[in-house]
Amino acid sequence: TIDLENLRGQAVWVNFMATYCPPCQDEFPLMNGYAVRYAEDGLIVLAIDVKEDEGLVAAFAESLGATFPLGLDGDGSAADAWDALALPVHFWIDEEGIIRDGALGGIGPDIMARGLQTIMPDVTVTP
Repeated sequence: TIDLENLRGQAVWVNFMATYCPPCQDEFPLMNGYAVRYAEDGLIVLAIDVKEDEGLVAAFAESLGATFPLGLDGDGSAADAWDALALPVHFWIDEEGIIRDGALGGIGPDIMARGLQTIMPDVTVTP
């Protein structure tokens, strides 16, 4: 269970995704890189898989060397609550719990860096 309230005080990047989604597959290695590079700066990266089986998601995460946690949204209710109707979709949340930026998926390192910069203003984020 992932409770964003427990992450208050940290910069959080939330990504709603699915294993069958080509842009999700393409973005994952980039997200891994950012997760590792900015972990010491307090960045938390979370991927939320929508409506897929735990075993399938675990195999996906292992095959791509996931460096951050993946949550399961088995019934799609979290995606619905966030209006994440198309996948992938990204949200960048600051230390106060405010969504500072978002992007519909199929994005590259420039847009990822821009989103991260909005939640980590004291860190120089590079693509």
